[in-house]
Amino acid sequence: MIDRLEYAKELLLERNIITPIIIIVNDKNYFTPKFMRKSELVYAEIKHLIKKDIGILGLSSTQILIFKSFVILGNRKLREFNSKDEVIKFHRFGDS
Repeated sequence: MIDRLEYAKELLLERNIITPIIIIVNDKNYFTPKFMRKSELVYAEIKHLIKKDIGILGLSSTQILIFKSFVILGNRKLREFNSKDEVIKFHRFGDS
C-alpha cells in the first residue's frame, strides 16, 4: 500500500492539477502505524491538489475507527462513502 501511495503522490505532483481522489480498500488492506505515518506525510504534500474531500470506500469497522481518528486529529479532508456512486455524486454535485 505504501508503494501505491507514493506512486499516487508522484502522479499528482507531476500533473499539478486539482483532482478528486477516491481510495478503495478491502479486508486485505491494513492501516499499520508505518502506513498511517506515510499517509500523513503524503497528505501534507498533496493537500493543495485535492478537490473537495478524499472519498474512501470499503472500510471495515476497525478501519473506520482508525480512519476517523486520522481525520479528526489531523484536520484532514477525508470522507467515508458506502458506494462508488456516492463518491462520484459528491464530487459532481456536492453534499446534496
